[in-house]
Amino acid sequence: MLKAAPGSKVYLIGSFNRWNSKKTSMSGPDDSGNYSVTLSLCEGVYEYLFVVNGEWQTDPVNPRFALNAVGIWSSVIEVVG
Repeated sequence: MLKAAPGSKVYLIGSFNRWNSKKTSMSGPDDSGNYSVTLSLCEGVYEYLFVVNGEWQTDPVNPRFALNAVGIWSSVIEVVG
């Protein structure tokens, strides 16, 4: 979930979708201004970013980060069963 201005184009990119900036569109905004998407992921550790109107950004509410192979800071999430 990410808060963004109404009318924004918001996508979720990451290691789970090969960093495809058009594959995982987020719905919204809801009444609180949040955009969201639900994914089914296998157990593992994933890096991800949000793309808001073409600009990449880390998750502002996730304190876990990693410097990825191309030198960009990404948010990190671990999915457990």
